[in-house]
Amino acid sequence: MNVIVSGANGWLGRSSIWSILQIQESNSIYAVTRNKKNSIKQDLRIKSLDYNDVLFENFLVDGFIHLPFITRDKVGIENDNDYISENLKLISWALEVIRKHKPKWIISISSGAVYKNGDNTSNELELNVEKNPYGFLKNIEETLIKTEAEKINSNYVCARLWGATGEDIQNYKPYAIGDFISSAIKSNAINVISTSNIKRNFVDTRQLMTILINEAMAGNNLTIDSYGNEISIRDLAQKVGSQFEDCSVNMPEHYQIQESDNYVPLKDDFLELYPKWGIDKLTIDEQISITIKGIKRLLGQGT
Repeated sequence: MNVIVSGANGWLGRSSIWSILQIQESNSIYAVTRNKKNSIKQDLRIKSLDYNDVLFENFLVDGFIHLPFITRDKVGIENDNDYISENLKLISWALEVIRKHKPKWIISISSGAVYKNGDNTSNELELNVEKNPYGFLKNIEETLIKTEAEKINSNYVCARLWGATGEDIQNYKPYAIGDFISSAIKSNAINVISTSNIKRNFVDTRQLMTILINEAMAGNNLTIDSYGNEISIRDLAQKVGSQFEDCSVNMPEHYQIQESDNYVPLKDDFLELYPKWGIDKLTIDEQISITIKGIKRLLGQGT
């Protein structure tokens, strides 16, 4: 099995490669990054390529995992037009890869941001580019990749990600969990700013990608919300703090109980996929412990 993984140096890219390497029939992983000199090299089956290499080199491909997305903080883009333009180029590149290599299966990661803001009871999408450029772009990406996959009879698996944890983390402040952990490591204190006790849902990225790859290899077509463990922000802060000695957790004295701010998975169908593929879903405590390990490594405090 030969698989292209674009965005291979990122959090989900590293988790994808880890998952693929667990599959005995895997032969080659084409790890696509902006700078192939910095690519992952922990296994002889991994071949480093840049974005141009993939379009000009000829090789057999079974699967294509498309993950990269340009965020404003990574490249310092402040202008909406530039932000949109650069990401449209990435989407166009993915479509070219599909047309050239004709993979049997394709995976992409979308986001809960594609759902209409303020309405978590329907599947209506928020298409307003000014109010929600990220969701707008992810919706375009989903639609175009799915259309291209249908043209070549490839199956397409897409997960809309709501919150993530994991050892392969490449940014020490994603989501609330990363912020809490990095704060605990650096100052032995966690300060919860929010006055509402909102909830978030976290999935381990290795478990996520293992499930999606198995679904894709089985020939399934699927668009699904990721679903791991749901927890309130306040409970999450307490659980993170409990894994550090003498860590203080500070919260506003008065807060409004808010069960949902509409940024929660619409369905829990994903839970059925864990036992289907023989995966024991990690508890939130296990997810926190694993993510701490990853963030400590990023901060130079672990291996």
